[in-house]
Amino acid sequence: VQNAGNQVNEHGLYWRNVTGSVAIAGTTIGNSAERNALVENSSGTLTLNVTGSIFQNNSSILGADGLEVLARGNSEVTLTIAGSSFLNNQTNGVQAYAIDQAILHFSLTTSLIQNNSVGVDMGADNTASMDFNLDSNQPFSGQATTSINLFTDGSARASGKISNNTITGPGASQSGIGIRLDTESNSQVNALVENNTISNIGWDDGIQA
Repeated sequence: VQNAGNQVNEHGLYWRNVTGSVAIAGTTIGNSAERNALVENSSGTLTLNVTGSIFQNNSSILGADGLEVLARGNSEVTLTIAGSSFLNNQTNGVQAYAIDQAILHFSLTTSLIQNNSVGVDMGADNTASMDFNLDSNQPFSGQATTSINLFTDGSARASGKISNNTITGPGASQSGIGIRLDTESNSQVNALVENNTISNIGWDDGIQA
């Protein structure tokens, strides 16, 4: 899928309230007007498996995420990504969020995340819950700000691990955080961060919590 749209809210792929088991496999989505792919559910149960796919090069003017998955309402979403690439997206390479009362299960493994503003942005708000597993992604490199960002707010709950990832920052005299864990209000996070290699961090922190 190439060159989709020319205005805001026009995406390469846009799925709403898709349920059941769905796969994106061996697919390249690029040069979209805003998001290369957006999946949002407000009800039902979705299992989404992404393998061997590329999300890249959205519009330099309107562009946003490479892949955004939003669980809201009372939906439950399982997002599993493996062996895929997220390259040169204007905001987040991958964004995975749960809000309202939704439940999100998020796994990202053996993937390449390069030259986005934020590599992975994930989180939960309101009374939502999420679990996450980011493992063996090599490398995270060239992000303009943060490589891995976790944000929770409200009374949300999040738990999981970030392990065995290689993260390369933007270099000396540049801003950019390796891993950021930000817990606000009454939300709670239980995170295991281990065996990551973080290098080339400039003005900011390798791990910030």
